Amino acid sequence: MFKTAEHAGSVKPNILVLPDGNRRWAKENNVTYADAYDMGARRIVECTRHLGTLGLHEVWFGVARPFNFERAASEVSTVLDACLKIQEIGQENGDPFNISVGGDPNLMPPEYQQQFKTQENSHDPDGITAHLLIGWSSETEAASFARRVQDYPGETLEDQILRSSAIAKPVDYLIRTGIDTPNGQGGRVSGMLPLHSLQAELHFEPTLFPDFTTGHLDRALIDYETRTHRDIVSL
Repeated sequence: MFKTAEHAGSVKPNILVLPDGNRRWAKENNVTYADAYDMGARRIVECTRHLGTLGLHEVWFGVARPFNFERAASEVSTVLDACLKIQEIGQENGDPFNISVGGDPNLMPPEYQQQFKTQENSHDPDGITAHLLIGWSSETEAASFARRVQDYPGETLEDQILRSSAIAKPVDYLIRTGIDTPNGQGGRVSGMLPLHSLQAELHFEPTLFPDFTTGHLDRALIDYETRTHRDIVSL
């Protein structure tokens, strides 16, 4: 199984996590959105570090779609403030921890753009990396692809799709938390599946992200092991 470092395969999947359920968790636990997103930031670090012990040195997190920036400015700032804490939390044990930001940074206020850029510029090649997708969705990728087709007509279709994405390589496994379908059955990706990853395996977890532990993550990884993989990497 892929549950421990000793059993991890030599070929690792590229994983995208959609950390949903922070706002619902705040309401259910009678705490502020800031408390929920701060807990979510810690869960991002825990997931990234846990996967790092299994040989995955980078993980992708779909933090915010463009429409999320239509919410009140104070709530947008709450989400971005929590994201800015991720690197510091990740370095609490003294080990290097990197973040990168993909998507549309222009949706963020300039002061946040600068702070994220400063954190990205401190990249340590020996550290693991949490890639934060902010202001990103399948729709933004489609728009980027349409522009690239016009600007780089000599590229292959595969290159045009890949280079239009905020995710550097195809996703093999997408994990979405906080799914609210009846009985936790089924799920949806809500416009957050990269165009180059249409064959990705999907795992839907009803647990709200602030409650999503490494135990839940291990369960998702075991689920991945049970799949019959076609045209994607296997462990």
